[in-house]
Amino acid sequence: GALAVACHDLHQIRPLQSTSPFCEPGEYAADGHGEGRKPPYAGAVPGHAGEAPELIRRWESLPAGVQGGASFVVFALLLLFINFAVFNQPLWRAILYGVIEGAPLTAILLAATANERRKRQSGGPDGQDGGR
Repeated sequence: GALAVACHDLHQIRPLQSTSPFCEPGEYAADGHGEGRKPPYAGAVPGHAGEAPELIRRWESLPAGVQGGASFVVFALLLLFINFAVFNQPLWRAILYGVIEGAPLTAILLAATANERRKRQSGGPDGQDGGR
Protein backbone atom coordinates (compact mmCIF):
# COMPACT_ATOMS: atom_id res chain seq x y z
CA GLY A 1 0.00 0.00 0.00
CA ALA A 2 0.92 3.61 -0.43
CA LEU A 3 2.22 5.66 2.46
CA ALA A 4 -0.13 8.53 3.23
CA VAL A 5 0.86 11.43 5.48
CA ALA A 6 -1.66 14.10 6.44
CA CYS A 7 -0.19 17.57 6.22
CA HIS A 8 -1.65 20.67 7.86
CA ASP A 9 -1.13 24.26 6.78
CA LEU A 10 0.44 26.31 9.56
CA HIS A 11 0.87 29.62 7.71
CA GLN A 12 -1.84 31.17 9.90
CA ILE A 13 0.27 30.34 12.98
CA ARG A 14 3.77 30.90 11.63
CA PRO A 15 5.57 29.79 8.46
CA LEU A 16 7.59 26.61 9.04
CA GLN A 17 9.76 24.23 7.11
CA SER A 18 8.65 20.62 7.31
CA THR A 19 11.06 17.79 8.02
CA SER A 20 8.66 15.38 6.34
CA PRO A 21 9.46 14.75 2.65
CA PHE A 22 5.72 14.44 1.97
CA CYS A 23 4.71 17.94 3.09
CA GLU A 24 5.20 21.28 1.41
CA PRO A 25 7.17 24.04 3.19
CA GLY A 26 4.96 25.70 5.78
CA GLU A 27 3.05 22.50 6.53
CA TYR A 28 3.24 20.24 9.58
CA ALA A 29 3.20 16.46 9.24
CA ALA A 30 0.40 15.00 11.34
CA ASP A 31 2.66 12.11 12.33
CA GLY A 32 4.52 14.47 14.68
CA HIS A 33 7.73 15.01 12.70
CA GLY A 34 9.23 18.44 13.09
CA GLU A 35 10.88 19.62 16.24
CA GLY A 36 9.62 22.75 18.00
CA ARG A 37 6.41 22.95 16.01
CA LYS A 38 2.95 23.72 17.29
CA PRO A 39 0.35 21.00 16.75
CA PRO A 40 -2.22 21.58 13.99
CA TYR A 41 -4.95 22.51 16.48
CA ALA A 42 -2.84 25.27 18.10
CA GLY A 43 -4.52 28.57 17.50
CA ALA A 44 -7.87 26.93 16.85
CA VAL A 45 -9.11 27.85 20.32
CA PRO A 46 -10.74 31.30 20.33
CA GLY A 47 -9.15 34.07 22.34
CA HIS A 48 -5.59 35.15 22.82
CA ALA A 49 -2.89 32.92 24.23
CA GLY A 50 -2.71 33.31 27.98
CA GLU A 51 -6.34 34.37 28.39
CA ALA A 52 -8.62 32.36 30.60
CA PRO A 53 -12.41 32.32 30.84
CA GLU A 54 -13.94 34.65 33.41
CA LEU A 55 -14.82 31.87 35.86
CA ILE A 56 -11.23 30.56 35.87
CA ARG A 57 -9.81 34.06 36.35
CA ARG A 58 -12.16 34.62 39.30
CA TRP A 59 -11.17 31.27 40.84
CA GLU A 60 -7.46 31.99 40.42
CA SER A 61 -7.85 35.45 41.96
CA LEU A 62 -9.03 33.92 45.26
CA PRO A 63 -6.41 33.41 47.98
CA ALA A 64 -5.17 29.82 48.33
CA GLY A 65 -6.84 29.48 51.74
CA VAL A 66 -10.24 30.37 50.32
CA GLN A 67 -9.72 28.02 47.37
CA GLY A 68 -8.68 25.25 49.75
CA GLY A 69 -11.60 25.77 52.11
CA ALA A 70 -14.20 25.90 49.36
CA SER A 71 -12.82 22.93 47.42
CA PHE A 72 -12.34 20.81 50.56
CA VAL A 73 -16.00 21.24 51.55
CA VAL A 74 -17.16 20.34 48.03
CA PHE A 75 -14.84 17.31 47.78
CA ALA A 76 -15.69 16.08 51.30
CA LEU A 77 -19.45 16.30 50.69
CA LEU A 78 -19.19 14.71 47.25
CA LEU A 79 -17.07 11.84 48.58
CA LEU A 80 -19.34 11.44 51.61
CA PHE A 81 -22.27 10.98 49.24
CA ILE A 82 -20.35 8.56 47.01
CA ASN A 83 -19.18 6.46 49.96
CA PHE A 84 -22.60 6.45 51.61
CA ALA A 85 -24.91 6.01 48.61
CA VAL A 86 -22.77 4.23 46.05
CA PHE A 87 -20.48 2.09 48.21
CA ASN A 88 -23.11 1.61 50.96
CA GLN A 89 -20.76 2.54 53.82
CA PRO A 90 -22.16 3.37 57.28
CA LEU A 91 -22.68 7.11 57.77
CA TRP A 92 -19.80 7.57 60.25
CA ARG A 93 -17.39 5.78 57.91
CA ALA A 94 -18.64 7.74 54.88
CA ILE A 95 -17.98 10.99 56.78
CA LEU A 96 -14.51 9.80 57.76
CA TYR A 97 -13.69 8.69 54.21
CA GLY A 98 -15.01 11.98 52.82
CA VAL A 99 -12.62 13.94 55.04
CA ILE A 100 -9.66 11.61 54.46
CA GLU A 101 -10.15 11.44 50.68
CA GLY A 102 -11.09 15.12 50.33
CA ALA A 103 -7.76 16.40 51.69
CA PRO A 104 -5.47 15.01 48.96
CA LEU A 105 -7.92 15.97 46.23
CA THR A 106 -7.93 19.51 47.57
CA ALA A 107 -4.12 19.57 47.56
CA ILE A 108 -4.07 18.33 43.96
CA LEU A 109 -6.56 21.00 42.91
CA LEU A 110 -4.54 23.75 44.61
CA ALA A 111 -1.31 22.58 42.97
CA ALA A 112 -2.97 22.37 39.56
CA THR A 113 -4.49 25.84 39.95
CA ALA A 114 -1.15 27.37 40.91
CA ASN A 115 0.59 25.61 38.02
CA GLU A 116 -1.98 26.71 35.43
CA ARG A 117 -1.84 30.30 36.73
CA ARG A 118 1.96 30.24 36.49
CA LYS A 119 1.89 28.86 32.93
CA ARG A 120 -0.66 31.44 31.82
CA GLN A 121 1.27 34.33 33.35
CA SER A 122 4.58 33.22 31.85
CA GLY A 123 2.99 32.84 28.42
CA GLY A 124 4.08 29.31 27.58
CA PRO A 125 3.28 25.69 28.25
CA ASP A 126 6.25 25.25 30.61
CA GLY A 127 7.19 28.84 31.28
CA GLN A 128 9.54 31.13 29.43
CA ASP A 129 12.46 28.74 29.50
CA GLY A 130 10.55 25.96 27.74
CA GLY A 131 10.68 23.67 30.77
CA ARG A 132 14.47 23.54 30.96
